[in-house]
Amino acid sequence: MTQYDSFDFDEKMSLFESIPIDKNPYIWNMAYDEDEEIRLFLSIELANYKSAESEQLLLQLISDQSDIVRANACDSIYWSESVDVLDTLFEKAKNDVYLVRGYAVLSIADISINSKSDFSTEKLSMLYPKEKSIWVRMCYFQSFYRLGNENYLTDLISSLDSKKYNYRIAAVNFLSDIVNESNRSIIMKSFEQRLNIEKNKAVIQLITQRIKEIG
Repeated sequence: MTQYDSFDFDEKMSLFESIPIDKNPYIWNMAYDEDEEIRLFLSIELANYKSAESEQLLLQLISDQSDIVRANACDSIYWSESVDVLDTLFEKAKNDVYLVRGYAVLSIADISINSKSDFSTEKLSMLYPKEKSIWVRMCYFQSFYRLGNENYLTDLISSLDSKKYNYRIAAVNFLSDIVNESNRSIIMKSFEQRLNIEKNKAVIQLITQRIKEIG
């Protein structure tokens, strides 16, 4: 029996605060812990540790039995430049629950930009027509835009008019994440136009906040 096996939940969680992840001798135990919350917290924390070991840990967590753990692992591995990681993310973008698919698509774009590779755009273009989830399609819109296809900014802006308020919130966040000097005015204008007709308080509050931040 290892020392880790004798720890209770609070003791395991305290390891995240008392020992840096890259010096934690129990890190692989955590990746296989039976408690989903431990694995989830690990999948989030590993976003801040860019090493070969953390990459391998995240690859393990991308195949976790928990949807939320897989999704966060896909999100956290955005910094990688590995072809093996890209291949794994493409499999997740093709065949997993919507949340995992979306974060896989977003990290594919990140990795492609990091590694200055352009082959991902073509592969994503093959997967995109089959995607039914509105949120995941927005992930594609933002990813295509960041990979150099500026036409997809129009698709993201159109998402501000989605019927469901949670999709409008997602569209606001996706647009806010890509604001730069070249698109600032058009994104600001789209926010202001949406604000003039928006009825949902949560969306109004978010748009107002984003306008202040980027204005």
